[in-house]
Amino acid sequence: MPKKNTADVSTTIALLAESKCPFGIRSGAHSAYRGANSVENSVTVDFGHMNHTVYDPKNKIARTDPGSNWAVGGRASPVGVDGFVTGGGYYFHSNTKGFACDQVVNFEVVLADGLIVDANKDEHHDLWKSLKGGSGNLGLVTRVDQQYINFVEANDNDAASQLIATVQWDGERKHLLSVVSNSDAVESSASFSGLFNISSTSNTTAKGKIADVVPQFTGLTPLGLYANWMTGTTTNDIRIMTFLHDNFDEYVDKMRTAAPGSKFSVLVQFQPVTQSMVKHSDENGGNALGLESVVAKGPALMWLIAVTVDTEQNQDKIDPLTRAFNADVDAYAEEVGIRYPWVYLNYARGGQDPLS
Repeated sequence: MPKKNTADVSTTIALLAESKCPFGIRSGAHSAYRGANSVENSVTVDFGHMNHTVYDPKNKIARTDPGSNWAVGGRASPVGVDGFVTGGGYYFHSNTKGFACDQVVNFEVVLADGLIVDANKDEHHDLWKSLKGGSGNLGLVTRVDQQYINFVEANDNDAASQLIATVQWDGERKHLLSVVSNSDAVESSASFSGLFNISSTSNTTAKGKIADVVPQFTGLTPLGLYANWMTGTTTNDIRIMTFLHDNFDEYVDKMRTAAPGSKFSVLVQFQPVTQSMVKHSDENGGNALGLESVVAKGPALMWLIAVTVDTEQNQDKIDPLTRAFNADVDAYAEEVGIRYPWVYLNYARGGQDPLS
């Protein structure tokens, strides 16, 4: 059920509410696992045809439709605006600007009765703040108005530098990856001086527009596969990284044994969550993420386990092992006293509770 404008969405949601028909919402469909943006045996509202952006140079506001795929926000090309922003939005500028949701000055929202409202710091303030990381379940967001980020004039090179450490099994071999970025386009940031002294098998460092750089390291993100994401958060402690790394090979071997011949991949990723991210959130009216207590004593570490499987049969065999891997990590973090109960909404899956 593709929608082309806000009036279409209003009419549709009023009919669905009147008939008490369950429905899902599809923005970019980067979350490619069952139930992420659809409901079985029901209706999916597809925002794919609402994909325009209009820039207001006077107020420096970009007004973006929900079905747009953007590069400046997400770090993967298919990421859609609505899901990314309403889930928080961890991106290249998070350390200098906060989460993507913290740059939103206004949401255009269709409520359950079909009413169209603007939610911002002056109107429907509670809805505005709740949509900033609180999920898209409070209404259908039909436009996101965001402050423009001028990353040419930023002045804090350290904050502009970001490192994401990754362990990956691509179906044939294991890789250790360092995804480094500097949103000021500084090619030799002092923060990475030690990292670049380590020998590497390949280096794809490039300077350019984010829209050009993103596809180089994310590659294609094909639909039709079975994606399984699970996440958690700890203090910034080397022990959790060591535990995940040491158990990575064991679980990959178990998955290969459980589903011989399956074309699957496993990725474990570590991303920093810093006090500056929360500071930028507070400066922009706050959000619903609830990170204040998590970073109160210093930076935290968010980890992601992402397993992608080729067929439903192999998914049924591998999924229990994905969940077991996640449970082992949580149990270890709890045992050594470094676990935080905070779960990032955009990386969570069934069985996890990011909103509690």
